Amino acid sequence: MVLVGADFGLRALAQHLVAGQLESSLRLEERPSVSLGGFPFLPKLVTGRFPSVAVESRSARQGSEFPMATVDLTLRDVRFPPDQLLFGNKATIRAAGGSGTATLTEQDINRAFPASIPISVRLVDGKVEIRALGLEGGVEAKLEVSDNRLVLRPVGTPLPLEMSVDLPIMVQGLTYTGVKVQGSRALLSFTLSEAQIRVA
Repeated sequence: MVLVGADFGLRALAQHLVAGQLESSLRLEERPSVSLGGFPFLPKLVTGRFPSVAVESRSARQGSEFPMATVDLTLRDVRFPPDQLLFGNKATIRAAGGSGTATLTEQDINRAFPASIPISVRLVDGKVEIRALGLEGGVEAKLEVSDNRLVLRPVGTPLPLEMSVDLPIMVQGLTYTGVKVQGSRALLSFTLSEAQIRVA
């Protein structure tokens, strides 16, 4: 019973320490929820290896280039130095793979595209609309992901406009795979391969 209590206590401490490190490294407004997968915890602490680590952030990711409303990711086959988990020492977190999502609000998208282009983007009921000076009403558009860039492209119109902006590489080894508009938000999906998170 004592060992079980110690196992849970050390897991909670490690998750708290890692969450604080990721808050800084991923530039989150608040500490995320972190879950270190696998039971029992003590043997994994000794080796510094975990089958999975889930990170869930419901606070904004700040940045002048590309803010995000939420970020969730799952790392697989994760390696930590044991002293990082016990004492909060800073070290690079490594993972063989993983996947995740990031949510963008309409405001996030408009802030991401260059202010020099006089357009605004609206996300309404799962659809994308471009509004611009000189255009009556809005123009239907779509969002796509290509080579880790977010692309905005008009649909069914000869309007000669296509814009793209670099997406933030929050973690080394991250590749964006798609984007889907749901309601008034855009959901970016990504995968991770030989990922590295440098703890700030």
